[in-house]
Amino acid sequence: MNKDIGGIEKVEIIMDRVREGLEESEDVGRVIAEMGTGRIVDESEVQEEFDAMVKAEEDKQKEIKQLEEKIRRRELEEKVKKQQLEDRAKEVDKHNGLVEDLKSVSIEEGETRVVQEPIPS
Repeated sequence: MNKDIGGIEKVEIIMDRVREGLEESEDVGRVIAEMGTGRIVDESEVQEEFDAMVKAEEDKQKEIKQLEEKIRRRELEEKVKKQQLEDRAKEVDKHNGLVEDLKSVSIEEGETRVVQEPIPS
C-alpha cells in the first residue's frame, strides 16, 4: 500500500497543498465578507469619476481632430508651394527660351545673324 500511494512524503505534500487551498479559500471568504460590510460607495463620487474619464476622452478626441486638421492644412500649403515652384520654373524656362531665340535674331529686316555679345536679361 505504501508503494501504491508513493510513500509518506507524497502524502505529506498532498496534505500541504490541501491546507494551502483551504487557507486561500478562507482568505477569499474573509475578503468577500468585508466587502459586504465595508463602506458604502457614494454614487456621486462614481459619477464624478466617470464624467472626468469621459471628458478626458473627449479632450483627447478633440486634440486628435485638431492635429489632423493641422496636418491637412500643412499638406495643402506644401502642395500649393510645390505648384507655385513648378509654375515659376516653367516661366523661367520659357523666359530663357525667349532670350536664346532673341540672341540669334538680327534687328535688320530679312537678315539673320548670330549676336556675339549676350543680350542682358
